[in-house]
Amino acid sequence: MKLSKIIMLSLGVIGASSLFMSCAKTKLVKQAPIDNNFSNRASVQVFDATLGSAKNYVYVDGSPVTGIVFAYSNTFPSTPSDFSVTAGTRQFLIKDTSTITAQAPMSFAEFFQSPNNYTIFMYDTSTAAKHKTVQNNILIPSDTTSRIRFANFAYSPTPIPAFDVYSADLQTNVFTNVNTTDVTNYIPYLSNRNDTLYLRLTGTTTNILNRTNLTGGTAPIQIIVNPIRLRNYTLVLRGGWRTDLTTAATFRTFSFFSNN
Repeated sequence: MKLSKIIMLSLGVIGASSLFMSCAKTKLVKQAPIDNNFSNRASVQVFDATLGSAKNYVYVDGSPVTGIVFAYSNTFPSTPSDFSVTAGTRQFLIKDTSTITAQAPMSFAEFFQSPNNYTIFMYDTSTAAKHKTVQNNILIPSDTTSRIRFANFAYSPTPIPAFDVYSADLQTNVFTNVNTTDVTNYIPYLSNRNDTLYLRLTGTTTNILNRTNLTGGTAPIQIIVNPIRLRNYTLVLRGGWRTDLTTAATFRTFSFFSNN
């Protein structure tokens, strides 16, 4: 075979091989999986009822999600808002990043389902911080009402009684027999009107009081709420149960925040 024919044959083989490789490469690119599903997420809030906590940061799977610190009695993010996580099992770390701190870090795994909404309640004390994760049954009312629920995260080293929450506007208990670390279901609630809520021992009709000073002044444990229509809210009892002086940083009191 002449040399020129050999060269032409070799070039033909190389060209065919290049064309095949080019086609094969293009075919692989077309078959590569592309994840266009951005809905596989869950929404999360964190409420801090941990006595003595001051500089919390939240990490999910090792990455920070808090832009600023949040402390006792605060919610992250600021309501009504949430941060989103990929559905599935996520590893959480909540800690004070100060070089010297008495706050014990909390490391835990939680399983989240899309598109559900969750609240992580921090509670107890900074040296023995605990958490409870609750799935929020968020529903948008079809009328002009709102919805509220009650979470009891008052701290006590010894057992304390269950509580009722009394509505001055409705003149009845709206929550009954709620024990420590219990979180009730949401209930329908009138919106755009002020209501004062009081705390009572279950089965009694007397409002529980705090001391306003050391010489005998008292005030009931109460909160004035004005829910906005179509919103879902959480009422939280927090503070050290034995700390009844209102000038104390962790006296027993209510918080009220929106979940949507």
